[in-house]
Amino acid sequence: MTALAHLMIAAEKGPLSNECVDRGIISFLSFIEWVEQLPYSRNSDRSEYRLVFDEECGVCSTKSALIKAVAAENGWENVKLFLGMFLMSEKTHPGVGIILKEANLESIPEAHTYLKINGEIRDVTGLEKGSESFEKSLQLEVEIKPDQIGEYKVNWHRAQMVAYSFENGMSPNSLWETREKCIAELSR
Repeated sequence: MTALAHLMIAAEKGPLSNECVDRGIISFLSFIEWVEQLPYSRNSDRSEYRLVFDEECGVCSTKSALIKAVAAENGWENVKLFLGMFLMSEKTHPGVGIILKEANLESIPEAHTYLKINGEIRDVTGLEKGSESFEKSLQLEVEIKPDQIGEYKVNWHRAQMVAYSFENGMSPNSLWETREKCIAELSR
């Protein structure tokens, strides 16, 4: 397999690749690094990963989906997009501990979108790394396509949260509210 730094983005492969080249981003590795350093913030439309270019920010789903879409335009089939469920905690995401403590929780199930490149997980959110990686508490995962980061991801995530809340004697709505507070904290 060719090293990421040697994979060159070809503008003629598609509109996303052309956008990269127009911005002076010509290697796949430099594109990943550019996306990764962008602020962690929700885009104006959670299902429209192309907005990462215009809004110069994104979350796990939009950032990862954009990278996957550019890889697909260029025919790099070894770049896969995954949706996983893990247990978010202060250990995985510094700053959420106080919110979880207020809800009497040590962790909360969280859907996370990430890449697997040559079989290795690559998280491009750009968030501060905790003392424990999300992979350690990964409960399940499914490969998805970039156009599944909107409604499909939300529905999948909510279904997992409902199951978790019932298993743990909690209200699905209060669990979701706590999760939203955690995401807001991470966006600061």
